[in-house]
Amino acid sequence: MPARSGIGSLAWILGACLSCSTVLSQSVTIFDYAVPTAGSDPFSITTGPDGNLWFTESVGNKIGKITTGGTVTEYPIAVASSQPNDIASGPDGALWFTQGGANMIGRISTSGTISEYSIPTNNSFPYGITAGSDGALWFTETSGNNIGRITTSGSVSEYAVPSSSSGATSITLGPDGASWFTERNASKIGRISVSGTITEYATPTASSSPFGITAGPDGAVWFTESAGNQIGRITTTASFSEYAVPTSGAEPTNIISGPGGELWFTEFASDKIASVSTAGAISEYAIPTPNSGPVGIAMGQDNALWFAETNGNNVGRAGVAPSLTDAFFNGQQSLGSGWYFLVLPSGNLFGYYSFLQGSASTETASFYHADMGYEYVTGSASGSVYFYDFASGHWWYSSSSLFPNIYDFTLNTWIYYFPNTQSSGHYTTGPRYFSNLTTGVVFSM
Repeated sequence: MPARSGIGSLAWILGACLSCSTVLSQSVTIFDYAVPTAGSDPFSITTGPDGNLWFTESVGNKIGKITTGGTVTEYPIAVASSQPNDIASGPDGALWFTQGGANMIGRISTSGTISEYSIPTNNSFPYGITAGSDGALWFTETSGNNIGRITTSGSVSEYAVPSSSSGATSITLGPDGASWFTERNASKIGRISVSGTITEYATPTASSSPFGITAGPDGAVWFTESAGNQIGRITTTASFSEYAVPTSGAEPTNIISGPGGELWFTEFASDKIASVSTAGAISEYAIPTPNSGPVGIAMGQDNALWFAETNGNNVGRAGVAPSLTDAFFNGQQSLGSGWYFLVLPSGNLFGYYSFLQGSASTETASFYHADMGYEYVTGSASGSVYFYDFASGHWWYSSSSLFPNIYDFTLNTWIYYFPNTQSSGHYTTGPRYFSNLTTGVVFSM
């Protein structure tokens, strides 16, 4: 069963249209967790192979770990003032990070053991890092104007960026097996093959200062333009698109692929995180802590977004309510006058219902079910759905393959909704009868 954050919270219930008068596209709930070391400047964050989130503390000179429950552990770096910047999971089950102040690449095991490797070019200021398609790590040298490659045994190779003083910043594994990187000073996007061949592409907007970069769910590469205040997209054949960020001077920073098939990014200057669809539609969400300065962002194994608040000295978590492409309702039969009847692909009955707000093709909807009563629904293209049941005040989870088996988040158990054996095409109503599938107890609700 997918994880669901904030079930039953007042904010989410209010956002779920208790009056059935508003249909919302998406709900985001943000929590902040303080980093123990004061003034540590948490900077970059990634999901580790152990399921925890790992982050750099650029001023605190530590690597931090935070569980999805919010417990933070810190690991000091031996070299003083090493300025850890970016961090990524490596192919060897460890985390790898850049050390701009120490001119090194660091490695930390999930048990907290740190190793460090020097970079041949002096004062290269390594910044971004990513796992490549060749089993090595690839990194940028912002001052050295190189792209570096380090094997898991610590052997380093360097490749010069053609544009002088390009300001190579962030780097990601692209959908074509090459690594793609941003050139903040040159306002270009670079591509480096596993053999070290570099190609550069100028962004359409001059002086855009591209910063963060990631592979998108659409087979393209997406990036932020910190000075251009835009989100950019480049195909592997070098076709560009750009989308303006609604907040002026937001300074979009890092970007990742996230929930709902969207891209998510931080806005350092506006203290927001934001999503952009593959069609370019942008939504923004304010972070509770003022002057938080979010930079790094990652997708956790709990299906939430986690981000580093550099100025706020926090790690933030954003729980995102799933967007609904109402695959659950695929196959519904229109009966006229706004009523529908649905038999699910499993052969199980869903029954008779009428939409009050939205429809089977909107992201969210509310409807009246002839037997269940008033329901609010949000779900996914896979057929999974979350119902808010107005009669009980409970959140439920089910899917087109599971219904009438329902997971009740208030009862914290699976329940079964009994059909009405006296009336074909209907479930029990007035009262509705259910069975607790853990205890076997039959009850009404």
